[in-house]
Amino acid sequence: MLSVIDNAFTAVAMFFWLSYVPVAVISVWKAFKNRKVFVEKDLGGLFNNSSIIFQITTRSATKTSVVKRGIRSITSSAQKVNFYNYQISVVTDDPQDRWTLKNEKCEVVVVEKNYHTDAIKKGRALQYAVEHRQRTSKNSRRRWIFHMDEESYVTSQTILALLKFIGEAKGVVSEGPIFYPLKFESANRLTAIAESVRPFGCYDCVSQMKNPPPLHMHGSNLLVRSDIEDDIGWKFGSTLAEDQMFGYKVYEKYGRGSMGWHGGILLEQPPLNLKDHFFQRRRWFLGTMQNLDKFPRWHRYKVMFKSVTLFL
Repeated sequence: MLSVIDNAFTAVAMFFWLSYVPVAVISVWKAFKNRKVFVEKDLGGLFNNSSIIFQITTRSATKTSVVKRGIRSITSSAQKVNFYNYQISVVTDDPQDRWTLKNEKCEVVVVEKNYHTDAIKKGRALQYAVEHRQRTSKNSRRRWIFHMDEESYVTSQTILALLKFIGEAKGVVSEGPIFYPLKFESANRLTAIAESVRPFGCYDCVSQMKNPPPLHMHGSNLLVRSDIEDDIGWKFGSTLAEDQMFGYKVYEKYGRGSMGWHGGILLEQPPLNLKDHFFQRRRWFLGTMQNLDKFPRWHRYKVMFKSVTLFL
């Protein structure tokens, strides 16, 4: 009896495991098809009149050194391509960061402890940043926000790609691929291997962003025109996947032509241990489940299938 149950369980597990094979094949094909989407050459200053705020959202820059690394990657890469019309904004929950970052080329925006809004965790900080820019009159058609996580690292190719997308005016929200080479050797081998295949999924985002709505969105390597972010906001309630909700709301209000793919590569690091890896995936899955009832039925089914394959 036990062997029958084992065999049945194995058969079901194999069926679901193999169900991802078509998705994997399509991802490889899209990676090959979109292999030339990257900007690699200097634009000759053509689009250097664009204004960008590089926003790093963190819980604390004092407790980790990677935020300073990210700030310096921006200043170094911008100098290499002669781009100077930018600002770096670190949005943090830790007041101590004002002192930690006092010698860095950035503004420090501390989310007040008594600040209340219809968002939680990172979404709360993102909404606070929007309202901070409202108070300083920085949300306009001429200014763009480039979202980064605390471990994100910008290259000169990243900046060239952003400037090219802005200059071509083909959308108001766009994304690019994320690679995970930083601290790769320091990470648990399983988590490092798991992250190493994720860029294939980024290639899948090319078609999702050009034919929205996207099934998911990166919260980092996300370029948004500041007046659009001001309009949509981040007040999506108690969801852990605020970036996914933001992408759908942009599509819902501004239509297919509002989204695009800038192709700028952002470098990040994998979770360094299995615990962090598990909680990262758990957050993605729970956030998606929290968003499901806010999507129309046709989109809900596609998101559910994507979530099942991710879980397996």
